[in-house]
Amino acid sequence: MKWLRNLLSSPRAKATDHFEQGQQALDQNDFDLAISWFNAAVQQAPELSLGYFGRGFAHLKKGDYDRAIADLSEAIRLRPDNAYSYYYRSLCYSGKGRATLEAADFERALKLGAQIDDAPAAAQSGEEIVMALRAALREAARHDMDDTVRALAGKAFTQLDPQSPNKVSALLAALRNEEPEIRFGAAQALGDMGTEARSAFPALAQALQDRHLGVRLQAARAMWLIDRQAPAALPILIEALQADDEVLCWIAADCLGEMGPAAESAAPALRQAAQRRFEIAHVKTGVDLALERVSRSGFPASRLNVTFGTED
Repeated sequence: MKWLRNLLSSPRAKATDHFEQGQQALDQNDFDLAISWFNAAVQQAPELSLGYFGRGFAHLKKGDYDRAIADLSEAIRLRPDNAYSYYYRSLCYSGKGRATLEAADFERALKLGAQIDDAPAAAQSGEEIVMALRAALREAARHDMDDTVRALAGKAFTQLDPQSPNKVSALLAALRNEEPEIRFGAAQALGDMGTEARSAFPALAQALQDRHLGVRLQAARAMWLIDRQAPAALPILIEALQADDEVLCWIAADCLGEMGPAAESAAPALRQAAQRRFEIAHVKTGVDLALERVSRSGFPASRLNVTFGTED
């Protein structure tokens, strides 16, 4: 039974035990004790995400958003399909007033299957959303809240009822709207529809000429998601990697990572972006992941079992 004793005393087994102790401390609202257990889990097995995930959650509960973001970003780097890492990080960005990043992480969490009680209900048409967004634009303009408006645009369009027969036509109308934030959100939502938005392809191709880089970026991303048109998308994605706007850089890197080897020609631009100093820490993580994925034929996918899942 020596093999069993060795297994139970392995760093991974010890890290899992420390993680479970941290969970118990969280259940008792003893966040400092929980953090100490999660610290031990990280020390035992730094290649596992669970210690960073638990510690990030504990920091979030304490209101220490910067430390929480750092830990949750590392958890995402190690296990990029953990829906709840994105969700908890979105709460951190909400606490810091970073609405664009909050919306992006929240949307990713929903896509990965997070069960969130306060997820937005579906709307029936695009008209009421556009009207609400116009009001938000006017309000935000008074307070210089560009990031918030852009986040609202993207987040609102995701609320369109996926069963609505008018969804594509509503989004196409929004893609012609005079406000760039609304065009940004419409292109994003069309991409999220995937092949169901194939009829929007000509309009998206035209949107590649939009005067606003964010709209061009979302149009390029949508063309890839709808029809796997890497040649059409790559020039815009590479351009966005060089943008001063770190959120656009992150969106571009995320899309390039999803493209994998089809985006191999973007590797030099990704290497250059990897040398930048980003104010938003997880943008660097996204760039590094994208560079890894475009440079090889495949990468392993992992699965979380539960909110505080175990790792195989």
